[in-house]
Amino acid sequence: MKLNVFSAIAYKQFKDIFKNKTILLQFLLFPLIAILMLVVVPDEEIKSSIPIMFSTIFIGMTPLSCMASIIAEEKEKNTLTALKFAFVKSVEYLLGIGSVIFLACLVIILIFSLMTNGEILVKVKFFIVLLLGLIPSMILGSVLGILSKNQMSVASIVSPISLIVSLLPLFSTFNENIRMISRFIYTQQINDLLNNINNKFEIEKVLIIMGNAFIFLILFAVVYKKKGLKV
Repeated sequence: MKLNVFSAIAYKQFKDIFKNKTILLQFLLFPLIAILMLVVVPDEEIKSSIPIMFSTIFIGMTPLSCMASIIAEEKEKNTLTALKFAFVKSVEYLLGIGSVIFLACLVIILIFSLMTNGEILVKVKFFIVLLLGLIPSMILGSVLGILSKNQMSVASIVSPISLIVSLLPLFSTFNENIRMISRFIYTQQINDLLNNINNKFEIEKVLIIMGNAFIFLILFAVVYKKKGLKV
């Protein structure tokens, strides 16, 4: 990918994020609610679970829905048609917009990491776990964005999937049958790793997260080949 093309696409997407209030709100909503709850909740035990709960929901919803929404918007506007004379490929465009979403998410997961109690090593591990979860979430969002015909249809696809992915770990706490299903989903493993952040990483949980990413990547390749973005 040519560096000047990548820079131009990334710069355009960076400006678009600040123009799009819906996407901007998705990035700010969960950390702001978490900070507010840390201030108003007196119980220390509940306080310790707040960054875990909201960061898991953030990873399951925001990167997924943002990638899907942006790709669906670009498909509807047929942006690549205007860029074809500059020899910009669809994959290059996806990498350009994805890099901006990735960096924006890094800022938010850093904020969540700083909310946690404990030494710097705990905060670093917290950050790494969320970073692992960011990868499958963005890939899945890309798949859903390509499958969507336009911005109107993307919400009907993304909303139920993002809710399931982000809230299953919470529901599994109260229902063992749900946990039997959710244990195969990356957000459940993220939640489990965060709840045991003081212990060593369980390689099985990390492998499940990476396995999810690999499956979504294969799905992305198949969907992209069939539908892709029109050039």
